[in-house]
Amino acid sequence: MAKIEKEQAKMDLTRKFDDRGVPLSQIAAERDELRLKKDNMLRHVTSMVHDRSGGEPLTSVKFYNLFVSLHCYTDFGKGAEYLPCEVALCEWTIADGVLRSCSYLIEPDRIPAGYKSRCRDISEATHQVPLGHPGAETNFPGVWIRLKNFIKPSFRVYPLERLLYELFHAAGEPQLETSCGDLLKQGHFDYLTDLACPFHQGIDNSKFCMLAMARRQAFTVLDRVVGHFGVELVPGRHVPQSKNDAGVAVREKEPDLPTEYKLLSAGPSRFRGGDRETPVVPDHAGHLAQRFAKQPGQP
Repeated sequence: MAKIEKEQAKMDLTRKFDDRGVPLSQIAAERDELRLKKDNMLRHVTSMVHDRSGGEPLTSVKFYNLFVSLHCYTDFGKGAEYLPCEVALCEWTIADGVLRSCSYLIEPDRIPAGYKSRCRDISEATHQVPLGHPGAETNFPGVWIRLKNFIKPSFRVYPLERLLYELFHAAGEPQLETSCGDLLKQGHFDYLTDLACPFHQGIDNSKFCMLAMARRQAFTVLDRVVGHFGVELVPGRHVPQSKNDAGVAVREKEPDLPTEYKLLSAGPSRFRGGDRETPVVPDHAGHLAQRFAKQPGQP
């Protein structure tokens, strides 16, 4: 009986703990919950792109790119705190290209004890927005409301790679999902300063500006997919007009409350900045922005 009890104990995850004292059964349950959420999310993206029966054509569907940079994060997992620094949205359709955009610098109401140095390190390495910036928004709930109004109905966030993967399939040009992820990391428009917000234009740091990232991702996707949908590529809407004239998104008067959105990118660029192609470089800030953006929601 003792031997049987010992064997049963080995299989009982409620009696095993990790180095933090968390039962392994809880960790397994959380992992299963995340897997189920991801499966449901991927099914929704597939249905949204391919099931257009009775709805508007896919080329007219509005998508939203969301990027968020951080002052700092405290940890990983459910107990983590993420302090946003800049949030940006860019609206686009396959037919009409980039339509609207908005962005906000955000001042956190508090910094967790011991994390100011991490804030400085992240700022110096990426976005260069200092704590206490006079132009930053201090009303975070107000920013959230304006973002949701910008997108209107609901606010679910899905991974860019999957959306791009489904768009290629819908266009009859299937790609591997890993290839779609690689396309998102290409930097065809990384150094077009006019895509950035006024703050990042002023310090010549468009590469780590969230507004520039949101617009670049829209242009990258559109550059690759519009031709497959029979849409004529229009400079200034589907790609920047030139290296020195790329600020095409129109910032309209912002509404008073929240919305929904989405993200994308894609393959060989037809854009030329002057007489040569804009250099391609990896995006070192994307991991922070995308990690923060991937929360439950809808495109």
